[in-house]
Amino acid sequence: MLPIIIDALEACQEISGWQVREARRQSSQRFINKQATESARSAETLAWEVEVLVNQYPKRRSQEGATTGSARFTLDAAGLPRLAKELAQAAAAAALIRNQPYHMTDPGPSFSNLQLADPAINAQAPAALEALEARLRAAAAAQGQGIRLAAAELFAERSSLRLVNSQGLQAAQESTLFSGEFVLLAADGQGGESEVFRLFKRRRLQDWELEAEVALAAQAGRQRARAVLPPSGRFDVALSGDALDHLFEWLVTQASAAAKYNRITERELGDMLVAAEPGASPLTLWHNSQIPWAVGSYRFDASGSPSCRRLLVDRGQLHSYWANARYAQYLKMAQPTGELGNLEVEPGKRAAADLLSPAEGRPLLHLTEFSVFEPNPVTGEFSAEIRLGELISPDGSRQALRGGSVSGSSREAFARAQLSRETAQRERYLGPQVVLLPGLTLAGA
Repeated sequence: MLPIIIDALEACQEISGWQVREARRQSSQRFINKQATESARSAETLAWEVEVLVNQYPKRRSQEGATTGSARFTLDAAGLPRLAKELAQAAAAAALIRNQPYHMTDPGPSFSNLQLADPAINAQAPAALEALEARLRAAAAAQGQGIRLAAAELFAERSSLRLVNSQGLQAAQESTLFSGEFVLLAADGQGGESEVFRLFKRRRLQDWELEAEVALAAQAGRQRARAVLPPSGRFDVALSGDALDHLFEWLVTQASAAAKYNRITERELGDMLVAAEPGASPLTLWHNSQIPWAVGSYRFDASGSPSCRRLLVDRGQLHSYWANARYAQYLKMAQPTGELGNLEVEPGKRAAADLLSPAEGRPLLHLTEFSVFEPNPVTGEFSAEIRLGELISPDGSRQALRGGSVSGSSREAFARAQLSRETAQRERYLGPQVVLLPGLTLAGA
């Protein structure tokens, strides 16, 4: 069907450019309740995602005043008879849009030979998920009384992607994704239970440390049973776990070509974003879509730009932008980076254990779970509800915390930040395992 779609696109006089992404997905799924497997099934889909461009030249094909519009549609095998109608509608819709001119991605540097497909998922995904269910039940049972597995969902997907466009670009990629969730119930000692919910996403089955994840979830459940509201005031706060996924969002936005072009940020290359105060860790960040087996890694992005590793922020100074093909053209960049894949943050010099030790007789809060922790990408301000943490007193005693919120400014907090030398790799993050931010505001008891 792909050749038929390409022939139709090349014959269409109303469009100026086009791209087709052929996506084949094979998925195995397993749904689990307390007692048994609810269902296990497999599914396969094949679809073609088509994008078209329409250029408008108000002054007889002069570039002055020229604009480009785009539109998309998706077809499956049964939708082939609708191809001509869908294409005509997309061309008409694109003609109504007036963006600065751009074109589809040109063929350029070769794609990296990045391994993204797990042989264990390619070979026997249903059997692998069945074995994982048995391990999950055993791991929950091993946590002893008071911990029960309530439910789980396991998904193993294999994707084959082909991309072709009007500039002559051709690319192909094989990848796998193992994802899902599980829920533990933890007795609170008073006849009730708290629910501990965990999501996970990995490229490879072997990268999900199942028994360790269940043990950590069970520990979190027990901590919640005795947790209290945090105190109110200003405290040094150490962050790890969930918060790391979005902690640096403000800096990522400052380095975004799309944000720059759309005037969401006015930062210029060379501007100092964060000047580290004495004793703080300077911030150095990379866009990196080539981290082995990371969820955000790819051979090429949605528009066909090759993966790369690009320095964005160098010791607090804006060094370069990350950009897809369109915004790289708008900002006249030599090469696009591709869509943001993984964020890599240079670690600091202090041990994580040191960062988790109260300093100068002050208590320290170590926060690990939030309802949502997403700083405002434009202002950098954040306020997040605490789901789990601990108050570490100067004498070393610890009190579990739950509820209340932590707030602050990324710009101010990063100037005083200290980063651990130990690193953690999460779905789309590779960087310090612990980030200490002095002087954040706590709202609690």
